[in-house]
Amino acid sequence: MHAFKDNAWWPSSCASTMEEGSQWWAADFAGGERTVTQVKVTYAHKESKKMKGAIITVGDAVCGVIENTPVYNGRGKDLSVYGSTVECTEPVTGSSVTITQENGMGLALCDITVFKGDRIPLVLPEVYG
Repeated sequence: MHAFKDNAWWPSSCASTMEEGSQWWAADFAGGERTVTQVKVTYAHKESKKMKGAIITVGDAVCGVIENTPVYNGRGKDLSVYGSTVECTEPVTGSSVTITQENGMGLALCDITVFKGDRIPLVLPEVYG
């Protein structure tokens, strides 16, 4: 899921789930298992309350939870974009990454970047959700 178009954030590239029950987003890593150290999730400013408490897992292991105050990432055509970076408590290995929200508020995602080390992004070609 990417929200860049012509080097600017594009509102139609963001997605929100319904505001009920447990909601999730998942993607498989190209080529199988990968070791992950951090995940950066970007979303529209008006959706930041939805993202607080979202759980990020890699395979069956929990990487972490979005708890911090979102950081301003710039302004696109029609929206301000914020993001949260979750540092895994320790490196976790799996063949997929999943973001789940159990608070009944849903998910609001513009971009997800998964890192295998400091600033080394992984490729996520198959997206579900």
